Amino acid sequence: MSTELVYLEAQTLLELDAGIEALGSDARGGYLVLDRTVIHPQGGGQPSDRGEIQADGGEFPVRSAGYVEGSVRHYGSFEGARLEIGAPVRMTVDKRRRQVNAQAHTAGHLVANVVEDVRAGLVAIKGYHFPHGSYVEFHGGKPSDAESVLAEANRRIRAAIAAELPVEAAIFDHQTLIQLCPHLPENLPVDRPLRAVRIGDYPPIPCGGTHLPSLSKLASVVATKIKSRKGNCRFSYSFA
Repeated sequence: MSTELVYLEAQTLLELDAGIEALGSDARGGYLVLDRTVIHPQGGGQPSDRGEIQADGGEFPVRSAGYVEGSVRHYGSFEGARLEIGAPVRMTVDKRRRQVNAQAHTAGHLVANVVEDVRAGLVAIKGYHFPHGSYVEFHGGKPSDAESVLAEANRRIRAAIAAELPVEAAIFDHQTLIQLCPHLPENLPVDRPLRAVRIGDYPPIPCGGTHLPSLSKLASVVATKIKSRKGNCRFSYSFA
C-alpha cells in the first residue's frame, strides 16, 4: 500500500478526490490513509500542510500529516464519520498555511544557492524551513569574515528577488542530477527518477517540498546571522 504523492507534480492543486485505503491510530492519533493526496506531510525540513477532508458524515479537519512506510497518514478527529475502505473523500489544503510553508522552503533554497555561490567550500546539507527559527546548515566552518559573507549574500538575495527569478520543479534521472548538481547528496536513490527544484540558473536541489512558482511571491528574505554548529555553520534567515 502506498499513497500517490500528487503534490510533487501539481504544487498549485489544493483540492483532490481520493479513496480511503486504511484507517488506524498511532501515537499521534487517529488517521486516514488515502490512495492519493495533495496534503504534504511533514518532512524535508518543512511542517505538514493542514486542511480538511469531506467524507460521508461531514467535514473533518486534518491537523497534520506524516509519511510512514510509503503512505501518507492524515491525522485528525474523524468521530461521527461513516468511513470504510474504498469510500470516496474530498480533501482541501489550507491555502494560507501552504503559502507560508512554500515561502519558507523557497527562501531556504535561495539562501542555500546564494551562500554556496558566495563562499566556495560551504555546502548546504540541511534546512529547517519552518515559519520561526528558519535556517540552512552548511558543511564547513563559520567564515572568519562572517559579516562580509552575510552582507554579500543579502545583496545577491535582494537582486534575485528583484529579478523575480522563476522557481521550477522537475523530475530528473540520477545521471542528469549528477551533471547538474555540484553537491549531490550521496544517500539519494539511484534506481528511480527524483524531483529537484531550481531557482533561475542556480543548480537544482533535490527536494520533495512545496515551493513558490517565482521569487516574485517573496517580499523579502534576509540571512540574519551565522553561527558554528558542530564543525559546520548555520545561516539563520527570515522571510516575508
